[in-house]
Amino acid sequence: GNWGAAGRTCGTYEALGGSAYCAHQALAESCCFCGADGGGANPPPPVYTPPSPPLECTDASLPGNWGAAGRTCGTYEALGGSAYCAHQALAESCCFCGADGGGANPPPPVYTPPSPPLECTDASLPGNWGAAG
Repeated sequence: GNWGAAGRTCGTYEALGGSAYCAHQALAESCCFCGADGGGANPPPPVYTPPSPPLECTDASLPGNWGAAGRTCGTYEALGGSAYCAHQALAESCCFCGADGGGANPPPPVYTPPSPPLECTDASLPGNWGAAG
């Protein structure tokens, strides 16, 4: 026998029993109703790799007494580092606390990849059990 003999297609096997035929490798790899991609006839869209965020961060000016006498995020980083990140003013302004510089360094826009196509085109069915055709 031959899976594609006498004009049989994936649609033929889908109508005759559907997923039960997906146990056969030839149909599993060729037929959309089995979850195949049509034998490569419907390649997935290219994968988008978003750009890496900038490695630089600019500290924001510190509010109130935190920034008095010329103190900056660098001052607090040198005096104890992450211990100062418990204070909201520093957590929101200082790069060493993981802040984005108070919005001075907005993240890049988020890329939303297109949805894959909802259509699938069945591949031609190959021969079975060494039969000619």
